[in-house]
Amino acid sequence: MLNKLVRVLVLLAAFGLGSVALAANKAEKLSVEDIMSEAHNKKKGVTPKIATAVKDEKWDDAAKPANRLKELGEELSKTSVEKGSKESWKKLSEEYKTTTASVADGVKKKDKKATEDALMKLGKSCDACHEAHRD
Repeated sequence: MLNKLVRVLVLLAAFGLGSVALAANKAEKLSVEDIMSEAHNKKKGVTPKIATAVKDEKWDDAAKPANRLKELGEELSKTSVEKGSKESWKKLSEEYKTTTASVADGVKKKDKKATEDALMKLGKSCDACHEAHRD
């Protein structure tokens, strides 16, 4: 009986520590570079995965990366950069957030044209933001 109680306490403690570690990881703020890499890396980024899945109308394959892209857009709008004005960053990062949400919405609705249009808009937004805010 005591042996079972010890096992349960050890499991509860391990679960508790795991939960604390998970919460700490979620609280860790992503950098702009982290967000851009996860979103747009040609090999591992979520945007190319979405584009490929949508092209083939594999909506289930596009759903998870589209939701992650939306999360990344939300995270980007909470960041700041050293180069460029705060007003410009706020405007451009909010536009990015809106566009990533449009991608996720298009995937959710299984609307190929809307999703592809949002992905194209997202791709065209790079230059303006990079010119104003990237070293």
